[in-house]
Amino acid sequence: MIPVKLTCVVLEDEDHNRKWIIEKLKTFSEIDLIGEATNLDDAFQLIAANKPDVAFMDIKLIGGDAFTLLTRLRNHDIPIPYIVITTGFPEYVMTALNDYRQYIVQYLVKPFVSGWKEKLRKSIDALIAAKSNGVQTNELVHTNSHAIIQDFTFISSKRNLVKINFSDLVYLEAAGSGETFFVSDTGNHCIDKTISKCLNEILPGNFIRISKSNAVNKNRITSINREDRTLEMQVAGDRKHLGIGEVYYQEILKELR
Repeated sequence: MIPVKLTCVVLEDEDHNRKWIIEKLKTFSEIDLIGEATNLDDAFQLIAANKPDVAFMDIKLIGGDAFTLLTRLRNHDIPIPYIVITTGFPEYVMTALNDYRQYIVQYLVKPFVSGWKEKLRKSIDALIAAKSNGVQTNELVHTNSHAIIQDFTFISSKRNLVKINFSDLVYLEAAGSGETFFVSDTGNHCIDKTISKCLNEILPGNFIRISKSNAVNKNRITSINREDRTLEMQVAGDRKHLGIGEVYYQEILKELR
C-alpha cells in the first residue's frame, strides 16, 4: 500500500505555539509541511498558492479569524483544505463545528501538551480518512454535503457548551421565541435557534421535519400509525408518540421508504 502523504500548512498567530505544533507535526511521516502563516492575508495567499490538503488552524489570526478566512476562500472559489482547529477559545468551537462543519475534521483545545502524540495521531488519522473518501473540498463549498462525517455537535444551552451525539438525539420540539428543545437519551437541552435553522445549520440529513412543532431522527422511529398519523419513538427506554402534520405526511412516507 502506498503511504498517504498530506501537504499541510500551519496557521497560528502566536510564535511559540506555531513553532511547537510544527515541531510535533514533523514527527509524523504522513505530514508534508509546506508553509506557515500568522495573519489573515498571508494565510489566504498561502492556501491560494499551494492548495494544501490540510491545515492546522487557530481560530484567532492577526487581522481577523478563521471564519473570515474560510469565507474569503469560498468567495474566490479556492479549494478549502481539510481542517484541524486548534484553539484556546472553546466558546468558539460550537460556531466552528456548526457553521463550517463540512471543512472541519477535528478540533483541539489548547493547550494540548499533555498526550499531544495521541491527540495529533487521532487528528492525522481523521485527516487521512477524509482525504481517502475521495471527496474534493471545493465540491463541499457549494453543497450541503456531509461527506466528512461528524457524529456529534456542540450546542450552547444556558451558557454551557454541551456536546450532543447525533445517535442519542431523538427529536426536536419548538419551544417558542425562536428556541428549540433537543430531546435525547441523555437529557433535554434548549438551544437559541428555530427548528429550521437547526436542520439547515447543525443536524445531518437523517433529521427530518414532521410538523411545525417537531423534527425527528428518522433512525429512531420505531413505527408509524397510519390511522391517527402519529409516529412512535423510544426515548431513554420510554415510548413517545408525535403527531405528523398533514403537509409532511406523504413526504415522510417517501423518505422512510
